[in-house]
Amino acid sequence: MAKGGAWKVAYADFITAMMALFMVLWILGSEQDLLEHLQEYFRNPPSPFDRESGRSQIDLGDYDGRGQRMNEEAFFDRVDPAILKSIVRDFYRALEIDRELEKSPVEISLTDDGLRMKIFDREEVSLFKQGTDELTPWGTFLVQNLAWLLVRYNFSIVIDGHVVPADMKPGQEGYSVWELSADRANAIRRALDFYSGGDLKFSRVSGYGDSKLPADGNPDTRPQRISLSLSLNDNKPEKDNNK
Repeated sequence: MAKGGAWKVAYADFITAMMALFMVLWILGSEQDLLEHLQEYFRNPPSPFDRESGRSQIDLGDYDGRGQRMNEEAFFDRVDPAILKSIVRDFYRALEIDRELEKSPVEISLTDDGLRMKIFDREEVSLFKQGTDELTPWGTFLVQNLAWLLVRYNFSIVIDGHVVPADMKPGQEGYSVWELSADRANAIRRALDFYSGGDLKFSRVSGYGDSKLPADGNPDTRPQRISLSLSLNDNKPEKDNNK
């Protein structure tokens, strides 16, 4: 029997081919989110020399094809819509909200530098107890889960409160929609800060009373709400898009 190491080379080639086949099958069976991240990675591979530059930093996690997340960071030259859409899907899923509802309590849209989230305080799904800045059990659930989501990303957060007169309690003399909208915005900030362990970055908290009506001018179609602007770039001037 001839002695030699040729079989080791053949065996190594076989193992390499099997690993390549495994990787191809794994990628083909992965979620769309992972495929988008891989595509973006190879288009804009991260460089250790760019970590101190002005790139936007987005914590994507590490996907194993089943949606589990670990701890990795990716750096991109721009705010990628595919990444933001993935974040939006994560938000709706974690908050247990059907985005297809005609009157969804939460609406999330993409902006030039991040996301805008509107949380509506409707009679059927109340965020606050009437006329107060005290969160309902559903409101606490939503803010708690939202804090756990936001802490994964490097968002700069602006919170705006909007209240219509119909939500005021009778007999609240000297306490108008202006005070209530500001108090509610601050209540959301305090709750987010508490449930995130103080790891979120807030840049502004404001109360607009009933001065920012919906596009159709009818306050009943879009009642009192909290608007959160989630920005990944602090240097861009903020747009007031009829929050």
